[in-house]
Amino acid sequence: MNTNNMTAALKNLGCKVNEYETKAMEKRLSEAGFTIVPFSDKADVYVINTCTVTAVADQKSRQMLRRAKRENPDAVIVCAGCFAETFLAENDEEKLKEETGADLIILNDEKGKIDEKVISFLESRKQISNTDEAVQDSKDLNEGEAAFDGKNADNISSVENNEMDIRHRDTAATFEELGFSEPSDRTRSFLKIQDGCDHFCSYCLIPFARGKSRSRSMEASVKEAEHLAEEGFSEIVITGVDVAAYGRDSDQDNQEKIRINYFSEKKKISKTDQQLLSTGSTLTEDKQDNTNYYLLLLVLRISLIQGIRRIRFGSLDPDLITEDFVKELSEIPKICPHFHLSLQSGSDAVLKRMNRHYTKEDYRKAVELLRKYFDDPAITTDIISGFQGETDSEFEETCDFVKKINFYEVHNFPYSIRKGTRAESLPGRVKNVIKDNRVNKLIDISKKQAVEYRRRHIGKEVSVLFESDFHRIADADKEDFIDATGFYVTGLSEEYIRCAVKVKNEEEADALKHTIREGRIIGFLTDEIMEIV
Repeated sequence: MNTNNMTAALKNLGCKVNEYETKAMEKRLSEAGFTIVPFSDKADVYVINTCTVTAVADQKSRQMLRRAKRENPDAVIVCAGCFAETFLAENDEEKLKEETGADLIILNDEKGKIDEKVISFLESRKQISNTDEAVQDSKDLNEGEAAFDGKNADNISSVENNEMDIRHRDTAATFEELGFSEPSDRTRSFLKIQDGCDHFCSYCLIPFARGKSRSRSMEASVKEAEHLAEEGFSEIVITGVDVAAYGRDSDQDNQEKIRINYFSEKKKISKTDQQLLSTGSTLTEDKQDNTNYYLLLLVLRISLIQGIRRIRFGSLDPDLITEDFVKELSEIPKICPHFHLSLQSGSDAVLKRMNRHYTKEDYRKAVELLRKYFDDPAITTDIISGFQGETDSEFEETCDFVKKINFYEVHNFPYSIRKGTRAESLPGRVKNVIKDNRVNKLIDISKKQAVEYRRRHIGKEVSVLFESDFHRIADADKEDFIDATGFYVTGLSEEYIRCAVKVKNEEEADALKHTIREGRIIGFLTDEIMEIV
């Protein structure tokens, strides 16, 4: 089918994994001949990569699908991802289409075939349209009487079945290769290395939507990182549903080989082979060591790629943070000192009800290890407020723990009941107004901690990767920001501090885009942006 005159628009909802997959689907459609247009434009095909992490995410997914249908009723509306997975667990595809206006459903392990499925759907619809036209012509010739035989009727039925090529699954056996993603700029890129989850936290549907944990092959992961370096990316953000589980699905014999390979390859960047052998000998003798050498080896190999200057992690679980892991990680020079370590609650009783497999003391020790081996790293986290049965005192425990840890940023969400999870049946539902008050209190604490973290970096030298922003900072504290020359280019430091440098004109700004520059932080421009010189 000729798609050269057809347009496609994609919308991502949800996490960084979804964002990576949306870019990969966009590239596949582009290579299939579709012209990619902004989601706000009228398109022939709309792909919405949905999210189901909260009830609000479900609602947004429905709304975005309906919006696309209203924008162009004749377009093909594709519902992809987690919302489709969980909805189909209890409903059929007809109900999903009826509620959202979707024409085609793509499950999580089918995204790599989106070009094939969309084209197949278009061809099927065209075939039905042609058949309908032929039927209408026959009716006109025979004064309204149907004049097509059973063969044509069977053909229509067959095409309709092809339209409904929807397969629900409980788990996926292997990591689905989507090919290389196609990020929208040349600053930083996500690299998906893992999918699925085996934790089954009591509040979460993601293990059902994504299936069991499975790792991408190291060869494919490194190959994509090499491709990204060739395309001009300086920073890689390693992401997955459960990055800490990378390689855990490998057999024990292979894991032992990985451990040995790690220390062998580490020689390539060590200062002295003797120093390395001394370290490696001690660690490899400990057969009970729980350190994730799979992940370490992958990071090490990516760090050796010419052109990659930074490696950053997405969300991590505290159980990944052993002393050996953090020590080894700190010796890889390109690792950014920024770690998003999932918490969810600062109360042990709530953590237990959530089926999180650590205590707040375990979490505190993990943060201490990161701060022991990295110089004032940025520690960010997620917290759910108003979980089933959360009392005032349990919430205050969380507030006290947040203050004690002194995070850089806290992403706080009100608990949302997810049908089908164990938490749905737990007693003690918290009123929405109480959830909102708790969220707002934690936001206030987090804002103060973020400002304090940035303040600690005044006078420090930082490395900033500049983006494509070229703008005024309207609410800045300095008067010269309203001058004609008050334009700035912004970017992120290794610690994920947004920094800005003043430029005279657009040419000067263009020279900075997608480059890394060293600078000294001299103060605040806004509460969230620091100025460097």
